[in-house]
Amino acid sequence: MKLNLNQNSQVNGYKLFLPFSLIISLCLMKFRIVGIPLSDLALFFFSLVFFALYQQIKISLQSLLVIFFILLCFFLSLTLGDSQSLLSSIKLIVPLLALLFSHSYFSSLNEKEFVALTKKVLLFLVYSQLIIVVLFYSNTLSFVFHLVEPGNINRDESGFRLNVYKVPFLGLFRFGSLFVEPSWFAFFTGFFLLLLFVLEKQQAKSELTYLQHLAIILAVILTLSFTALVFLLIAYTYRLVNKKHPVRLVILVPAIFALVIWVLLTNDYLAHRVFLIATGNDASFNARVFASWDKAVFILIFTDYLGAAPGKTIDLINTYFQINLSIQNAYLEALASTGILGFILFVLVMHFSWFIFPSITLQLPLIMALLVSSVVFTPIYWVLAFYLFQVALMLARKKQALNQ
Repeated sequence: MKLNLNQNSQVNGYKLFLPFSLIISLCLMKFRIVGIPLSDLALFFFSLVFFALYQQIKISLQSLLVIFFILLCFFLSLTLGDSQSLLSSIKLIVPLLALLFSHSYFSSLNEKEFVALTKKVLLFLVYSQLIIVVLFYSNTLSFVFHLVEPGNINRDESGFRLNVYKVPFLGLFRFGSLFVEPSWFAFFTGFFLLLLFVLEKQQAKSELTYLQHLAIILAVILTLSFTALVFLLIAYTYRLVNKKHPVRLVILVPAIFALVIWVLLTNDYLAHRVFLIATGNDASFNARVFASWDKAVFILIFTDYLGAAPGKTIDLINTYFQINLSIQNAYLEALASTGILGFILFVLVMHFSWFIFPSITLQLPLIMALLVSSVVFTPIYWVLAFYLFQVALMLARKKQALNQ
């Protein structure tokens, strides 16, 4: 059975249910059944649903690149790694299935449906964050929350409870919605927010109300994440620049900068973080911006440019640097884990959408997320890259139709 391709200008809400559920299920990575993340199980389930709907597999150049990357990971795991490394390679099969089975479904979405889907995901993330904050401070359903002590010493003891992070300043807390930590919420929200602004530019139409913008800003501030504020600043600066209203630019851009600076200066926790960053003493910032580079280069040279094998970089860091810290940059993690060949394949897969619809602004949401994360062998960002690929295909079809 094959669904009819819907290329008209209407938005089919029922049609968006499956892709919306698939993307939202990625939030559930922290919850596990028999040691397997619910996000992986959900992604496998939805892949089968898409296959049942279309009963066909779409082989594209991007999917071939993914297959080559997985084969390289298996080779490195079998020759240089161990059982845990092999498990990391096996996990990549799940997003590959999603790419192969869901391509026909996503390619049937028109521009308005992609905009509606992106907006629905963004607002779900924002509203879930706000609801969780209200429930926490009202002491409603307190048993569903797990307080993570400073230093994240008990983060992995939460089970099926939601993590809320204590801040060692003024009794503040950090929230990350359904995600394992606030930075993950920031990555996801920043990705879909900036992507929505890019799509707004393409159709020359605003999608969010002023109240929704305020809700987004509040939800991001509640993470107390420096990375989240940078995401927010870049996204709204991009939106204002592309609105082409000189008065708004002159007034609102400085106002946004002033708001961010005010939040940083009036919030003791964030002000302290800025001070640590400025003096080079912030462990998280150093790990993402500075420390990851020397470790990745060391591992690359140490392994004769072949890579340490998936999941093995942290063992080498423990051995030679005497610290238990992963590489906080997906590009560098791919380089250290799979060598030069794997790095090239990884970049080609993640940004394959560039070859379909060349646009740096379309790539920016994913680039920003990958620069500050270390989830090369976790399906989440692979799915985001595939989603970006489908958006690029839609925009390319639109451009071709306009040129005819």
